[in-house]
Amino acid sequence: MQRHKKGQEIPPRDVFIRAVSEGNTVTDAARAAGVNRATPYRWKEQDPEFGEAWEDARNECVDLLEGEAKRRALAGSDTLLIFLLKSYRPEVFGERVRQTIDQKTEVRTMPDVAARAAAFDWELFRAELDKQMQRAAG
Repeated sequence: MQRHKKGQEIPPRDVFIRAVSEGNTVTDAARAAGVNRATPYRWKEQDPEFGEAWEDARNECVDLLEGEAKRRALAGSDTLLIFLLKSYRPEVFGERVRQTIDQKTEVRTMPDVAARAAAFDWELFRAELDKQMQRAAG
């Protein structure tokens, strides 16, 4: 178990939460806390407050990453700058998709389909198909 500078032990849950907020993976945060990787998930199921703390820690980590992305974008990364602009102002910088549908869609019920199939001249269809097959065979 880790200790404060004053020599007090830090509970494994607190070590895990701190490690997540610093950007560690679940595996690495669990290792830092001295627990199995499955343990924090069990804590999360059993303790909603721990689950909220975990989510807050994760958001702190994302805030750190976002800050670093902004710093790098302003330092000259056009790609990061584009992603940030798309994220912050999607109405201006987001992808634009225009879709136009100009064909009519006919919806048929099963009785309609059955009636059309019954009225279809299958003998004429087969005869025409046979003619085309004979032409193709040559």
